Amino acid sequence: MARRHISVRLLLEKANDLLLHTEDGYIDKRFGISDLVQDILYATDNYKGFRFLTNDDMAKSRFGKSVGVIYNIDTLQHFYPDRSRRQYF
Repeated sequence: MARRHISVRLLLEKANDLLLHTEDGYIDKRFGISDLVQDILYATDNYKGFRFLTNDDMAKSRFGKSVGVIYNIDTLQHFYPDRSRRQYF
C-alpha cells in the first residue's frame, strides 16, 4: 500500500537540503521552495524561523557557492548576496 502522508520534519529536511545544495542559478526555485516550506510550517504550527546560510555552510554544498549572508566583524554590518540561501528550523 502506498504511503499517504509525509512528516513535516522529513519535508523540512528535504527542503533544507535543496536550499543548501542547488546550483547558484536556481534562485527562483529556492524562493519557491522557501515559500512552500513557510506555508506548510505556518499551517501546521511548526514555524520556528530561519537563518541565512554562511560561507561555512556553503563550504558543505555539493553544487552551490553563493552565500545567504556575509558578516563584517569590523563594522558589524551584514550583507545578503543571495537571500534564497536559507535553513529553516
